[in-house]
Amino acid sequence: TDPAEVGPQAFLASLMLRDSDPPTPSTRYSTLDGEYRNAIARFRRTDPGSLQRQIRGDLDWIVMKAMEKDRSRRYETANGLAMDLERYLREEPVLARPPSARYRASKFIRRHPAGVAMAVAFSGLILAFSGITSVQAARIAGERDRAEEEAAKAREVTDVMVDMFRVSNPSEALGNSITVREVMDRGVAQVRSGLGGQPTIQAHLLQTIGRVYFNLGLYDESETLLADALDIVTLQFGDRSMERARGLTDLAQVSWRKSDLARADSLIRQSIAVADLELDASTEERGRIQHVSGIILSERGFWEEAETAFLAALELRERVEPPNLGDVAKTLNSLGVVYQNRGQYEDAVKYLTRALEVKRKFLDPYHPSLAVTMYNLGIQQMDLGRYEEAEANLVEALEIWEHVHGENHLDVADALDTIGGLKAELGEYDEAEELHSRALGIRESLLDPGHSDLAFSHNSLANLYRRRGNHERALGHFDQADDLFAANFGPDHWIVAQNLASKAVSLRELERHEEAETSFLRAFEILEVEWEPDHPDLVAARAEYAELLRRVDSASHAQP
Repeated sequence: TDPAEVGPQAFLASLMLRDSDPPTPSTRYSTLDGEYRNAIARFRRTDPGSLQRQIRGDLDWIVMKAMEKDRSRRYETANGLAMDLERYLREEPVLARPPSARYRASKFIRRHPAGVAMAVAFSGLILAFSGITSVQAARIAGERDRAEEEAAKAREVTDVMVDMFRVSNPSEALGNSITVREVMDRGVAQVRSGLGGQPTIQAHLLQTIGRVYFNLGLYDESETLLADALDIVTLQFGDRSMERARGLTDLAQVSWRKSDLARADSLIRQSIAVADLELDASTEERGRIQHVSGIILSERGFWEEAETAFLAALELRERVEPPNLGDVAKTLNSLGVVYQNRGQYEDAVKYLTRALEVKRKFLDPYHPSLAVTMYNLGIQQMDLGRYEEAEANLVEALEIWEHVHGENHLDVADALDTIGGLKAELGEYDEAEELHSRALGIRESLLDPGHSDLAFSHNSLANLYRRRGNHERALGHFDQADDLFAANFGPDHWIVAQNLASKAVSLRELERHEEAETSFLRAFEILEVEWEPDHPDLVAARAEYAELLRRVDSASHAQP
């Protein structure tokens, strides 16, 4: 399980809630798929054999002691773990490992700076921060100065990480239970107060903790840290540096999550411009920027431009040697969503199926990223009328998200809302209403009143009441969805038009024909620009409009 994907709390639970003894880190690494093992080694700027040797030994002992099922054999406190890690970094014998004369003698002889980074990378929650260190032993005498500088950087990072987790020591916590959020906040304070004289390290840590806050859904806190990190790297490396491009991309993602699409678009365009000027930009970095650009274009409803961005990202990501399978799968999944929204259902199935195949090669069965693709594939199967297959994928996605996040999470709300729509298609209206209402309750408890996700909940309930013939109640939800969609996406967005077309049907059924026609025509005005003429949803809306005209005895004008 990747803590950066599931968050520290779910990661800790996955360590403790296990049915059998886990393998040691070195054993687990040796049994991974060769392609994935090579990718991990490449990320650590080494080869699989060297990485295997670095993990084996003290780090295996420390991690296994920390994960012991028997409490009496685990470290008594987080401080105990921290102290053993400090012994490892000082090349002293660690308490986790049985002592022997040979072992103790070897600790005085060995001098291995790369162990500093590996200690951070393979110890409990510190694994969540593995990407922040890049220390390696100098391989040739000419690289000695650079290696010493990197080792100093890693020591600073390690000191901050150890100090963050020492707060869990009962003697320091003073009897209070300590949450992951409090540990993270302590780390932020430590980074701000203790590393002012080392701006590069400070920016690196602010950026890393900002990304963790992002993964936890704490977008305001994430934005603050990432903005501060961007200011620092811009000052240190300049306006045209890849460090600045990465920072801009991080902030663009936060703005997207906060539904500030105009700012997200501006930030990602700046990032692309910087990367285009930077000759040293890696293929992997360019791929990430293109992928984030595709996400933002998708949210804005610019499907053709999003397709171009995602295809560029896929080409770049597949060129990386060896490819990062997680990155490739994310882009394949996003392409599937683009084709789905363009009404190109066969292409959508093709890319979503490829994404699922890639993810199954290296992800745990309960990994949330699998749920994302299952969810999107389920929606696609709904569009094709393959309801049994759709329900199986959607329910499995819901189970994964509830397992990882608990019941009160936005991903859970998305799944509940979509399964509710499926139940409505099958005529199971009572169950559909319960699911939609649960989804709305979750979103209202977690989001600001003006957030776009609330619009989707109101739209789902409106369409359910429309199906049940309760058109007055449906109109109330359509109106709320209309206001929220327009405020978040602009009045000319395709999602606004879809809501208007559905609302027009309820107006027609209430014999409010003039209002219905106005809604239909406004929807067509938007959709005929945004979609191809044969898009299935546009064709369906025209059929509903034709029925309106028939009812007012104007069948000769059935085409808008």
